[in-house]
Amino acid sequence: MTERRTWPRFAPVTLDHPRAPRVAAARGAPGAVVWLVDRLCRRTGLRTGARVAVTVGSRRLAGLALLLRQLVGLLRARGFDVFLLPAMGSHGGAKPSGRREVLAALGVTPRSAGAPVRDCARMALVGRTPWGRRVFAHPLALAADAVVLLGRVRSHPSFDGEVQSGLLKMLAVGIGGPEGSAEVHRHGAVGIEPAVIDMSRALARRLPLAGGLATVEDAAGELAAVEPCGGRWEEVRAVDTRCLALARRLEPRLPVDDLDLLLVDWMGKDIAGTGMDTRVIGRRRVWEYPEPDRPRVRRLVVFRLTAASAGNANGIGLADFTTARLARDIDWPKTLRNALTTTFTQRAALPPVLQSDREAVRAALESLHLEDWRRVRALRLSDTRRLDRVWVSEALSADFPGADGPWRPLPFGPDGNLLDLD
Repeated sequence: MTERRTWPRFAPVTLDHPRAPRVAAARGAPGAVVWLVDRLCRRTGLRTGARVAVTVGSRRLAGLALLLRQLVGLLRARGFDVFLLPAMGSHGGAKPSGRREVLAALGVTPRSAGAPVRDCARMALVGRTPWGRRVFAHPLALAADAVVLLGRVRSHPSFDGEVQSGLLKMLAVGIGGPEGSAEVHRHGAVGIEPAVIDMSRALARRLPLAGGLATVEDAAGELAAVEPCGGRWEEVRAVDTRCLALARRLEPRLPVDDLDLLLVDWMGKDIAGTGMDTRVIGRRRVWEYPEPDRPRVRRLVVFRLTAASAGNANGIGLADFTTARLARDIDWPKTLRNALTTTFTQRAALPPVLQSDREAVRAALESLHLEDWRRVRALRLSDTRRLDRVWVSEALSADFPGADGPWRPLPFGPDGNLLDLD
């Protein structure tokens, strides 16, 4: 088919985002693990053979495999019976088999971690908070002799507050499972923070909570910090607060605030709960909150769904256009279950589907009604978790004097799909 207009040209750019010293973070991780295990042994008096549950969520944490090997190895060296507990809300279709698939896609298996994965179908109702919220917990966490939390701390894609994604949410939503997640989301986005605080406090008192490890990542998706904490709720909240402050300073941001077109190669549950980080793309699509003031993105195209999502494409509704290959990878029962649990069903709405990446980009360009496509202010990125390397359109050349040229059209293969970013 003959093009009616000249396509925009792009060049790669390496961005300089705020970053923490990676070497220091890598060296600090073993020390944090040793501190946690030593404290666990001193404070709990666990004996040989004690059952220790280590939580693993649905996000792709930087350094996850190494942290798990170190933690599991040290716990097993003390003679404990260690197992991995899938701690996620409605991900994996809210089923044990689906949760195992999510972990396997993240590279977390019994062999890789050195410990079995144990799960069950239904969470147990353990009571109500003083505010009347129902509190659920994984039966295997309740039956364990000790529970160790492992999770990433960062801003949440759906609400604002001082308690967001972190170890407290791992308690209320992760260990609470699908039922706990539904209870947290029952009052919409504005109710998530008070529910997480209320329910996590109750669970911390009900569970044999021994402590946790909180991780923080920089804008390149690399490990920036690992901080341990004890098992009291106040200790967990304190480490969440410190780590969130660091995460907010380091979290990724688009390098420009005003875009005609944003092209995102990958979305997925391992990248963000909404597939794409809402703070990066400037779209939240939650009824209770207004849309962010910046960045302003007129059209967004997303091309592919990660394997680690296991078909869960919740967040596809944040895009304006997508592709047939992404649509084919969607498991609609899993996606709908996640959307119904959160109550943000508009995020699961499927945008127009085009047969190829090229067709999707063309549709987005045509919808902008630009006289000259070469003047489009556009960015292409791998995903919203890693923003250290992007492609910028020629119309943004003044904003990026370090663009690595030469300027060239987007590289489509014979099938009309984009070649990898690098």
